[in-house]
Amino acid sequence: MRVSPLLMLMGLAGLSTHALANPAEGLKPGLWETRVIKQVIDGRDLSGEMSAAMSEMKAALASMPPEQRAQMQAMMKGHGVASSESGALRICMSPEMAKRNALPVDKDGHCSSTMLTRTGNKMSYEFACNSNGMKTNGKGEATVTPNRVEMRTDATMQQGNGPRQTMHSETQMNFVSADCGDVKPLMPTK
Repeated sequence: MRVSPLLMLMGLAGLSTHALANPAEGLKPGLWETRVIKQVIDGRDLSGEMSAAMSEMKAALASMPPEQRAQMQAMMKGHGVASSESGALRICMSPEMAKRNALPVDKDGHCSSTMLTRTGNKMSYEFACNSNGMKTNGKGEATVTPNRVEMRTDATMQQGNGPRQTMHSETQMNFVSADCGDVKPLMPTK
């Protein structure tokens, strides 16, 4: 089963927040933009297709009647994701999320993660997700500064008994503003 590039982008946006919490580096709470820089699935570079899928999503959103577009945007923001004019995904990091000194799991409990090592502003981690029959296991490295997070992740995915797929991604997050506006925090503030 082929994994939708858009679905992978959404998943990576969620995974990227799992590796951020590092109060020693002073990560800022607020609005962040997430971009997938490189996406390789089963040895095939899908970066161009990911960009095209984001453009298609943006065009589809723009062509919706105003009421339907507002509903879709509100639904995305309610789930902690919005898109910028440039097509990057925007997420909100609460002050509680920025203060955690652990790798939080996703808000729906489908993923668990473990920090393996941290040296200065570099960290390595492993994660495992199981959602709707899709199992994903991987590891990655992140370089975290207050205004930017750069991540490299390698994972294997398998839908049920289907073929196993490999994925390599490079993701970048940039701080936008201390004010998230109407974008809700991606993670619960427990």
